[in-house]
Amino acid sequence: MNKHILVTEDDKNVADGLREILESDGYTVSCADCASAAMQTMRDGGADLVILDVRLGQDDGYELCRRIREFSNVPILFLTACSSEIELVRGFRAGGDDYVASRSGCMNFLSALKLCCAAHQKRAAES
Repeated sequence: MNKHILVTEDDKNVADGLREILESDGYTVSCADCASAAMQTMRDGGADLVILDVRLGQDDGYELCRRIREFSNVPILFLTACSSEIELVRGFRAGGDDYVASRSGCMNFLSALKLCCAAHQKRAAES
């Protein structure tokens, strides 16, 4: 069964690009353009992995990550243009599993995503 990925991104062009990349790699993709839409998707059945932008228009990706963590241990990958060390630490403190700068390239992004899924599966099998 294909993994279901929730892309939470307020920029439609970026979301569509991510959907295309992920679907071509065999994933099933849902997109949410705000925190409330992402929370609804998570409550309606969730996803196998969540990709979050740090800035979601009026919403805060870090806060959304904390809210998801209240009821789910789904892997969360931050993909964002914000790549300072402070932002990276904020992402991990919020409960993110990985943090990838959007300008790092498609292959790096897909590698990080696959490693994030594999690490999550390993932790689940060990517990």
